[in-house]
Amino acid sequence: MNKCKNCGATYERGLKNCDNCGVGLKPRRNLLLQYFILIFFLVGAGVYYYLVVLCPYPIHYSIGNVDSRFHVSRDEVLKASNEAATLWNGATGQKMFVYDQDSKIKINLVYDDRQANLDKLNGEIAQLDQNNQSIGNLNDRLDQMVSSYQDDLAVYNKKLDAYNAEVEKWNNEGGAPASIFARLSNTQIESSLSTTFGGDWTNGST
Repeated sequence: MNKCKNCGATYERGLKNCDNCGVGLKPRRNLLLQYFILIFFLVGAGVYYYLVVLCPYPIHYSIGNVDSRFHVSRDEVLKASNEAATLWNGATGQKMFVYDQDSKIKINLVYDDRQANLDKLNGEIAQLDQNNQSIGNLNDRLDQMVSSYQDDLAVYNKKLDAYNAEVEKWNNEGGAPASIFARLSNTQIESSLSTTFGGDWTNGST
């Protein structure tokens, strides 16, 4: 699960737009890919003097091995590398990097233990986000139940006060007529207080 930077909602990998706010989503893998490509081209800073002063030709590069566990295609790697090369070429005013499919200088995406640990960490973070969302939903449910309980309690107390007031009235008058006494004796003040928190509230049943 990934999180939308605009509204914070979680979304499944592969979505083009956030289901919650509709903003366009840039695939996380492309950001990671560009990060690796930019790291690769940082070597350009080290050879800049060589290129500008001593070497009249740019560095030619090609795409080598791309581990499938990165979930990116060779075309995506090529596109990202070309974008990085354009940034370097524009910043230096020199044609420092040029794609050449026959070049022996290759960009390889190697999936090692560091990347595996990073993916594992991202998975654990996504699980924590999902758990936090579930806890938030339970808190919302609990707030609703507390609010419902308080409403029921207010109704119950109102009925009870009215019943006690009528009983006190007839007691002060020396007793109620037989019909009223029978009605009061058979009166049941209905309330759902005893069942408000019944059932398994974690799944929404009462």
